[in-house]
Amino acid sequence: MRRQVSSERAGERERISADMHSQPNAWSGSIVGMFVETIVLPRAEWERWYERLGYITSPPSALVSMIAWDSGDGHVTSVNVWDSPGAIADFFMERVRPMVEAEGEPTNKPQRHGEPLAFYARD
Repeated sequence: MRRQVSSERAGERERISADMHSQPNAWSGSIVGMFVETIVLPRAEWERWYERLGYITSPPSALVSMIAWDSGDGHVTSVNVWDSPGAIADFFMERVRPMVEAEGEPTNKPQRHGEPLAFYARD
């Protein structure tokens, strides 16, 4: 079964085209308008940035999802999904820039990957 879903997020239009597949509570498809980035940092540095940027305590409204894991080499890899490229710019100006000005840049900068081509999500 195919469903077309439209919604308003952060003043921008997003379209999700999704199919229900073999699992009754699972969706897959494509998302238009969202933006994906990744960052890899040493664990102590990631913990400092993560806490001060408030990903959990005060998540940015434009952050759709975030997942981070221990890469096994003393580093943490994080994937952030944003409403749009403009949302990342706003987040940078509001939260990241003041921290960079006070403490300097992180060891690695986020890698911006653009719009996702496909997704899978379970209800």
